[in-house]
Amino acid sequence: MKKLLAVSLVSILSFNMAQAQSKNRPDPSQMSTYVVGLLYKGPAWTAEKTPEGESLQAGHMANINRMAEMGKLVAAGPIGDTGQLRGIFIFRADSIAEVKPLAEADPAIQAGRLKIEYRTWWGQKGVGEKFAAEYKKNPNMKVEMAQHQLAFLFRGDKAASIPEKELEKLQEKHLEHIFKMLDTKKAAVAGPFMEDTDLRGIIVYQLASIDEAKKLAESDPAVKAGRLKLEIHP
Repeated sequence: MKKLLAVSLVSILSFNMAQAQSKNRPDPSQMSTYVVGLLYKGPAWTAEKTPEGESLQAGHMANINRMAEMGKLVAAGPIGDTGQLRGIFIFRADSIAEVKPLAEADPAIQAGRLKIEYRTWWGQKGVGEKFAAEYKKNPNMKVEMAQHQLAFLFRGDKAASIPEKELEKLQEKHLEHIFKMLDTKKAAVAGPFMEDTDLRGIIVYQLASIDEAKKLAESDPAVKAGRLKLEIHP
């Protein structure tokens, strides 16, 4: 039987930041549209281990592998805490409609064990390309998992009261902070969501502890000023 593909954030979040930025601003020619799927506990969620739960988990992993082998799913990983958010998918796609039927073929979603919410995300080109090329050469390759820290950036409590000129300055400083983290390999990827909601973007930190990620995230000038606020998951 063909070995199942374990899709790992550490293996596939790779890109060339020297090409993706220009004077602390993203270079549009080096950016691409993705779809992010946020997996939450569904109405039928249970942490209890049962034969049915194990069967759903096996089907869940099989669907992940299928989407990865199709070239649609370029990153995936579980959340390490016990909150409502259980995992994240990153799809190479131009629209939510393109990936929704694939994701919702997941037996765990169909059974209500998990539920999924979608966001359109603007990220660096090349997410997943290195891993996909290596996997194509060797489908039986060993895929190593590693822990990352995932930060959600939400609209801050003071965002509406900050003058427009000050917002522009904060955005410049925010981008400078982001690119510094990417250049020093403290962050793997970062980018904004395209929908105009309170959830503004994500950062995946390549740091060993959530405390280290939180400290670094809180040093962002936009967070300090209250334009953005954080939610971090291991």
